[in-house]
Formats: sequence, C-alpha cells, structure tokens
Amino acid sequence: MLVLPSSASDKGLESFELLVGGRDGERLHGVLVRRTQSTATHAIGARRALHLVPGQAELQGSDLEDCEAELYFEPAPHKRLEERVLDTLRMLRAARRIDGVAGARARATSHCATPPPDEFLIAECLLNRGWI
Repeated sequence: MLVLPSSASDKGLESFELLVGGRDGERLHGVLVRRTQSTATHAIGARRALHLVPGQAELQGSDLEDCEAELYFEPAPHKRLEERVLDTLRMLRAARRIDGVAGARARATSHCATPPPDEFLIAECLLNRGWI
C-alpha cells in the first residue's frame, strides 16, 4: 500500500491517494478525503469516482456531512462481481489504516439518485457485520 498526499485537499479536509495491489496483481487506485478534525460520526462513505487518474483526482464536491471520510474508488467494470467486491474490500481496508479513519464503519453512498454499486453494498455488509 502506498499513501500519497493529494493536491485535491481543501479547507478543513485532507485527501490522500491510495495505491494498493489487487489480488490479481492489478494496481488499485483510490482517493480518501477525510476531515482534519474528528467528529462523532465514525464511518467511511465509499463513493464511485468519476475520473480517477493518479496525481489528478477529479472528485465530486464533498461535504462529509454524514461520515468521517469518503473513499472515491472505481472498480474495474471488466471484472466479475466477486473480483470487484474483493477490490473494494482491499481499498476500504487500506483506507481504515489512515489515522483518524481507523476502525470506521463502511457506508456505501452515491452521488446522485442512482443507488451505489453492488460491490460497495456487499463490501459494506461484510465489513460492518464482522464477516471479513
């Protein structure tokens, strides 16, 4: 796992680029945005990213009103659902190693009216129920 400070940081928010090796050897890339000061809500919101290119993260506006941190990650669409779930779990576990986010519950969220992807919902269930 490689954690790099991201240029997408904003006032009151910190962002990190996460580069994690996938189970199949493919490199997984995500951006974690977290509050600089902790709040009572201790959850990571997993959101689908629009464009995620190392060094140039294009993120939707994040206000973190319902969670401590948001993980922006786009699982590879060519993979089977099981592989996408495993990739999502790897990214969430990596995000939970960051100070201020450790041990946070996972919460699958969406940017618009469409529901979160299935792999996010499955990973949320597995992590929060302690099955993984």
